[in-house]
Amino acid sequence: MGVPRLSWVCLLCFQATVSTVTGSDTMSSLLTRVLLLLLFILEDLQTTGASCDCSASTCRCGGLSLTTIPQDLPTSITSLYMEYNNITELRMPDFSRYRNLSSLSLPDNHLFVIRSRAFYHLTNLTSIDLRWNKLTSLKADTFVGLGGLQALNLDYNNISSIDEGTFSETPKLVHLLLGSNRLTSISPGSFTGLNQLQLLDLFSNQITYIQPGTFSNLPQLKHLYLYQNRITNIHQHSFSNLPQLQLLSLFSNKITEIRLGTFTDLPRLQELDLDFNHITNIQSGAFSNLSQLEYLGLGHNQMKVPLLTTICHELSSVPTLILTNNPWQCDCRIVSLNLQDQTCQSCPREIMDQIICTEPAKFRTQKLKDINVADLNCTETSKANSATSASHLQHSPNMLTLYLLLSVLALLLET
Repeated sequence: MGVPRLSWVCLLCFQATVSTVTGSDTMSSLLTRVLLLLLFILEDLQTTGASCDCSASTCRCGGLSLTTIPQDLPTSITSLYMEYNNITELRMPDFSRYRNLSSLSLPDNHLFVIRSRAFYHLTNLTSIDLRWNKLTSLKADTFVGLGGLQALNLDYNNISSIDEGTFSETPKLVHLLLGSNRLTSISPGSFTGLNQLQLLDLFSNQITYIQPGTFSNLPQLKHLYLYQNRITNIHQHSFSNLPQLQLLSLFSNKITEIRLGTFTDLPRLQELDLDFNHITNIQSGAFSNLSQLEYLGLGHNQMKVPLLTTICHELSSVPTLILTNNPWQCDCRIVSLNLQDQTCQSCPREIMDQIICTEPAKFRTQKLKDINVADLNCTETSKANSATSASHLQHSPNMLTLYLLLSVLALLLET
């Protein structure tokens, strides 16, 4: 912390002052030497170490405009806080003196590069906080030496690429946060070696597609956050081999369809958030294997009334199901649902109460279950459709010929 140098300066100045006094020096000379002593002290206090607030185990060096890691801190420290400084890179020599560190915090700096094996000497490190920096990529040798690391926070950087095998040096990692970066895709080898990972946060990136098997080597993963990305399509094997997954967050993407087999390998999934997407279709059986599901968010999508049969059949057992703010169109298509049949009658009230009509205008804000089908004038619509079909036949010679042949064939069969 700079204390030894300060002590020597004080001692030398004190000896010089005493010598001067005993030599009957003038008062002005004495004052001059005292001022010099104060200048030495002030100069020493401005050194890096003295500016940090340190104890035997912790040093806090936040907000000091430092450009490098101080090299005069106690070597015994286990925690180092370096937030709000101006450090632009990390190198291996930066930490060679601090091999007892278990916690390193460097958020809100200007880090744009981590040199090869920068953390090589930090074998006792269990957590690193690198939020709010300017890192653009993660290399295969970035985290060499961090075999005991359990938590790594890289939120709010500019990371656009992760080399395959980057995290193979951190086999004990439990929490990995990569939110609010610039990732557009993730290769299946990106998370190799993370057999103990339980939380992976990839929120607010620019991911458009998840390759099959991307997360299949994460057998202990429990929480996966992919919200606020640009995902349009979910492959059937995007979430395969995740037997411990309990929470999957996909809200605020651009998903249009949920296909059969998308979530089949998630036996412990309890919470699935698909709110704020563009979902128009859910294939029958898409959620049928999620026996532990307690929450399913499907609000703020583009679902219409014909999906109600699938929803009532397959999702009525989900304790919390969100369907609000979809463009439910209560037109003649609901006639095929037969709102009085057993399917709709057995559909839980909690589901039916969320189906609020948006079209046609005269039914807007009304609940679907309160609509009287007779008020839809569907007979007239059917007649209009029949007339349109007949018109098409008249203006299409080939279709008319086919129609006549089929009619003749039907008469022959009757006789």
